[in-house]
Amino acid sequence: MITVNFKQLELGEFWHDEAPRDRGRGGFPLVTSAGTENLGMVYFEIAPGDSLGMHTDSKDELVIVLGGSAVATLGEEHGELVAGMAAFVPAMVPHGFTNIGSDTLRVIGVFPGTPITATFRYPLQPWGTHAVEIQSPAALAATA
Repeated sequence: MITVNFKQLELGEFWHDEAPRDRGRGGFPLVTSAGTENLGMVYFEIAPGDSLGMHTDSKDELVIVLGGSAVATLGEEHGELVAGMAAFVPAMVPHGFTNIGSDTLRVIGVFPGTPITATFRYPLQPWGTHAVEIQSPAALAATA
């Protein structure tokens, strides 16, 4: 069994210079674990009042809210998500999440495998690029 303790994950800061409230912390648990090539996962935290900026993902995503509350934007649609809820995001549909509560928004996104390319409206810092690719080491080795 491969496990993840979200309370012990090392999270990196991310932000958009053009949109100061688009910021948070995140990481990619399980993506580097042997045996998880058919699964992609992102975990992110957003402070009250901040957002995960609008972006598209190259694969379908199942979003699961672990804590907090958010307004989710999916294309032109808006809806509230709270802890204990899940939402399906089809591949290539623009989406984002704004923390509307007083607690940290904690979310996991699960994808059917890697690679996954997330393309943001503004360059995602600290990488300085619109597109961020998440790929397992096994998938990288298979393409080499």
